[in-house]
Amino acid sequence: MSLSHTTLPPSSSSKSTVPRVCVVGPELTGKTALARLLADHFNTVYVTEYARIYAIEKTAVQGSAWWPEEFIHIARTQTRLEAEAETMAGDVMICDTDAFSIWVWHRYYAAQPVEALRTFCDARPADLYLLTSEDDALTEDTPVNAVPRDVVLDAYRRELEATGRRYLEVTGTLEERLSKSITATEELLAS
Repeated sequence: MSLSHTTLPPSSSSKSTVPRVCVVGPELTGKTALARLLADHFNTVYVTEYARIYAIEKTAVQGSAWWPEEFIHIARTQTRLEAEAETMAGDVMICDTDAFSIWVWHRYYAAQPVEALRTFCDARPADLYLLTSEDDALTEDTPVNAVPRDVVLDAYRRELEATGRRYLEVTGTLEERLSKSITATEELLAS
């Protein structure tokens, strides 16, 4: 593929009109379950993780080698899904990952990370990130990626801190994580 495909246009809007809460973290740490429960609690939309759908389909067809263009496609599609869901959201929108998360993963799979992807993900950060920890795997799904969870968790912490994104690391049982996430989301909406 040509390098011109690595250029990303800026996001259509630098700030969402509806506050976005994004659940991120290593694989198999209950992100999807937490995002769905949080969306149910706030009676709002849930935006699925396109990257996992893409990775499962890709691995079945092409194997495990990744191209920078694929991450750009994933980031664009995830952002488009969020924009579409925003029109149906209530007071808050819950996302199971976002373009920022795709940037974190991209850095592990690309020998030379595409900075245009970083610029794209920085154009529309979530208002709150909920970082799921690896203290207990909360799902029996099969991992798609081979990167150890502790390595990914450290990468998320570093990137969230370095970029000044508002986040809360949630630990414990799914019920404890949900309770902490509800409180953090309520605080976001009250601010």
